Amino acid sequence: MNRDWMFVFGAVFFEILWVIWLKHSSNWVSWIGTIIAIYISTNLLIRSTKRLPGFISF
Repeated sequence: MNRDWMFVFGAVFFEILWVIWLKHSSNWVSWIGTIIAIYISTNLLIRSTKRLPGFISF
């Protein structure tokens, strides 16, 4: 499997994770975890779309 597709699957995992954490964030520690998961998912998705065929890169 291509490494870029692994980035897509990792981005999906962290996307689901931060949505779940967003519902349960009640203190600043859990908010920091949510923000980190948002950053990781966005970063992985951007990195994967730069090299996969068929995706439009900005």
